[in-house]
Amino acid sequence: MTETPAVVQPQPEGAGPQSEGAVAGAAPGGGFGLPVAIALIMGSIIGVGIFNLPTSLAVFGPITLVSMALTTVGAIALALMFAALSRRLPADGGPYAYARSAFGNRVGFFNAWSYWISSWAGNAGIAVGWVLYVEVFINKGQNKLITILLVLIGLWVPAVINMSGVKNMGSVQMVTTILKFAALAFMSTVGLFYIKSANFTPWNVSGGSAIGAIGSGMAIALFSYIGVEVASVAAGKVRDPDRNVPKSTVFGTLATAVVYMLSLTAVFGIVPSSQLSKSNAPFSTALNTMFGGTWAGYVMAVVVIISGFVLQLLFYGGCSPVMFSVTACCGSRSREWLLGLVSRLGHRLAVLRRETAVARSLDLWKYKTTRPRPRWPA
Repeated sequence: MTETPAVVQPQPEGAGPQSEGAVAGAAPGGGFGLPVAIALIMGSIIGVGIFNLPTSLAVFGPITLVSMALTTVGAIALALMFAALSRRLPADGGPYAYARSAFGNRVGFFNAWSYWISSWAGNAGIAVGWVLYVEVFINKGQNKLITILLVLIGLWVPAVINMSGVKNMGSVQMVTTILKFAALAFMSTVGLFYIKSANFTPWNVSGGSAIGAIGSGMAIALFSYIGVEVASVAAGKVRDPDRNVPKSTVFGTLATAVVYMLSLTAVFGIVPSSQLSKSNAPFSTALNTMFGGTWAGYVMAVVVIISGFVLQLLFYGGCSPVMFSVTACCGSRSREWLLGLVSRLGHRLAVLRRETAVARSLDLWKYKTTRPRPRWPA
């Protein structure tokens, strides 16, 4: 049985030498295996967005289940694409590594920069969804100042923990992934027995065309599948990446897609769209409708709060490897451009601290500017 030769990446002009790990992937005996890689994918995709998605889609009605199905097809196509690319180039960095290898440093730089921006912008969305479930317990009157304070806590506490150094995040990721998946799996199985067919009518409540409602629903649903690329980004830490990264990407996305579709179907069938559109915590509302009282909704809220908090930790660290990859291989001018105000590259921890602080400030700015503005009375 002949050994497959290592993939050698073409070196764009001005690029530094590649390390052995970047070329051949993780050492056969090091890194984490397939189960943890699948948990990494599922844990990154299943954030807090899916737990708030029914409220966002309810303004269009149950017709958005079609939107979710079409979005799921697109997500699976993306997973297959990343699986194919990771086989051809099992290197750390994911989309950045692929773009740089094919098109050179400049395109690779813009890819990594865009990825970093999408990470901190996505964190603002995570914080908003996280706060909605925190307010199941406190600030039920939706006082704006208290809400902003809670958002600050959700943004900065994980950032401080990340800057101080977090160990054993792989095991934390596994535990929280099991929590989130179990919550969705419960709704995907037990919840199906509480569906009332009358809640699926009217099918389209948007007042517009069916195509328009489906298209709008797809734009909203797409956010719930962010994270498909995570295993390819961390390929250097995966054992046998040319096999495990493609498998984990496809298996993790498929498993997530199944619980997404079934749980959304259950929520729309349990709670009428008119009630869902007014709910800040739709999965909690669905569980309370199923069992009566509030205890089941509180349990779901706790799961979402814990999961959202840990996801913030993982997102902060998730974009840093991409940025470090860029600073390690680009020329000095690109490094200065990339880090902006940081004129000299120092210790990697210092770079992470600066990056995290800037990202948190940008998150707060984005949260404040995207919240609905109060309207003055006529």
